[in-house]
Amino acid sequence: MGNISAYVEPAYAKVNLNLHIRGFKPSGYCIVDSLVVFADIADVITLKPHHTFSLDIVGPMADDLKKSIPLKSSLHNNIIAKTLDCFSRVTGIDQKFSITLEKNIPIASGLGGGSADAAAVLRILKKLFPNVAQLQILQVCKILGSDISACYYQKPLRMQGTGHDLHFFSLPCEMSILLINPRIACSTQEIFNAYKIAHKKKHATFNTKFPENWIHRIKNRHDFFTLISSLNNDLYPFTAKKIPELNVIMQNLKRLDDCVYVNMSGSGATCFALFDSLPKAHQASLELQYVYPDYWIRSLSVKNLTYIPVHHV
Repeated sequence: MGNISAYVEPAYAKVNLNLHIRGFKPSGYCIVDSLVVFADIADVITLKPHHTFSLDIVGPMADDLKKSIPLKSSLHNNIIAKTLDCFSRVTGIDQKFSITLEKNIPIASGLGGGSADAAAVLRILKKLFPNVAQLQILQVCKILGSDISACYYQKPLRMQGTGHDLHFFSLPCEMSILLINPRIACSTQEIFNAYKIAHKKKHATFNTKFPENWIHRIKNRHDFFTLISSLNNDLYPFTAKKIPELNVIMQNLKRLDDCVYVNMSGSGATCFALFDSLPKAHQASLELQYVYPDYWIRSLSVKNLTYIPVHHV
C-alpha cells in the first residue's frame, strides 16, 4: 500500500432513464431492462488502512442515513461494512479500514446511493490490491446487489437481467439533468413487491420495448431522445400510489421550458427532467425551488465517463 495515507473516491448518483420489468426468475429476482446514466453529484468515500474497522458518516444526508440504520448494529449493518466483509470472503484478504462517508445523495431515493458507495469502496480495494482478479470484484458486485455492477463502472450503460448484464454506450450529446425529491424515503423492496403482487408473474416473459440494434441507431441527439421517449418506468404507478405527490411533480416537470424528457429514477421517489444545457436545467431548478421550497432539488450535468480514477491523499 506504500506511503499513501488515504484513498478518496466519488460515488456518483445513478439515474435510471427508464425501467422495464421483463419478468421474474424462479428465485424471485426481477429481470430488468434499463438505460442508466450518472449525475454529477456524489457521495465521497475516504478509506484508510487501519487496525480496526470504523465508519464515520458526515455530510448533509448523514442524519437521514443514521436514522435508517438500527442503532445497536449501526457499525456493521450498512452496505460499506457488508462490502468489506464480502470482499474478504471472496478474496481471502482480511484488511481493516477506517472509512469516512460524506453522504450527499438522498437515501432511499432511487438514485442508488448505497450501491454507489459500495462500488466506490470496491474501486478503492481494486487499486489497493491490484492482484485481485476483476472477476472477483464483479462476483462481489453480484453478491451485494443488482445496481452495484453498474455503479462500479459509472458510465452510460444498458442494464439487463438481474442488473449485471451491462452494455456500455456513449451519450451522443451533452446533457444536463434536474433532480427533484420530495424528501420522502421509498423502500425499493416494497415497490418491487407491490409490482410482483399486481402482475403475479413467476417467470421471465422476456418482452422488451427496445428496438433491435438500438445502440447502432443512436447517432445523434435526435436519435437518442426519440428512443427514450418511447420508454417508461414500470414501477412509477406503484411508487405514485404510495407517494401521490409524484403525480403533481411529474406534471410540473413536463411543463418546464426546454425540457426534453421526464421520468422517475429507479423505484423513486426522485423524478427528473433532461435538458440539453446546464443553464436551462439551472433555470428550471430555480422555478421549481420557488414552488417546492422544502424539496431536494439539484440541476447537474450528466457524466459521460469511461473511468473515474481513485484519488490519493
